[in-house]
Amino acid sequence: MPTYPKPPSAVSSALARASRAVVVTGIGCVLLLVPSYRKQFMEMLRSNTIALLSINGSNELINLGGGLGNRYALMFAPLSIVQAIGSTTTLFVFAFAVVLSLVWPKFGRENLSGRELAQKGLAAILVALGVALVTG
Repeated sequence: MPTYPKPPSAVSSALARASRAVVVTGIGCVLLLVPSYRKQFMEMLRSNTIALLSINGSNELINLGGGLGNRYALMFAPLSIVQAIGSTTTLFVFAFAVVLSLVWPKFGRENLSGRELAQKGLAAILVALGVALVTG
């Protein structure tokens, strides 16, 4: 009978996430040691406190909702399917970017040239094929 590798536990996943957060925080702290960067950061924080906190807070809430939704999906479907469907996030980001570019160009711009759309369309097809192959 073949033996399969044990999947990572929730604890090891949490530790991996925490260690990445420490690294990112450390890089941010090192960048704040550069006087010009620190000055720019403090000026931006003073002039746009409410906007920065609002954007950061909404980003964290969206992140929390996504993480909870992912865990909820894992209760009902196999890991491979949940991860395959989760990998389609890029497609939704691209779709929103295209809509923003067409409807409200001052809020966001996406390169809509034929070559770029063909590349991104091919990537979308590959992701869809991957999901189809994983789900059987």
